[in-house]
Amino acid sequence: MKRNESGVKSPRVMTKKALLRVPAYFRSAVCANKKALATLEAFAPSHRRAYVEWVTEAKTEVTRTKRLKTTVEWLAAGKRHNWKYEQR
Repeated sequence: MKRNESGVKSPRVMTKKALLRVPAYFRSAVCANKKALATLEAFAPSHRRAYVEWVTEAKTEVTRTKRLKTTVEWLAAGKRHNWKYEQR
């Protein structure tokens, strides 16, 4: 309480996220489509991470395959992962 009343602020600690590890199956699926690859490479790291995490967090192989197919389609169309929620 004393520190709050005196106006002293505690320093912010910034943590670095781990390096993004792209699985081979993800990379090969995206590389097969030139438009999807160009879009993914043009994205900021946060947008790339969103796609990779969405696909790799799938619990079953069926879901992972479905998400990977959707990812390639959306990337080829130039869409971000959460494109539905962006303002137009």
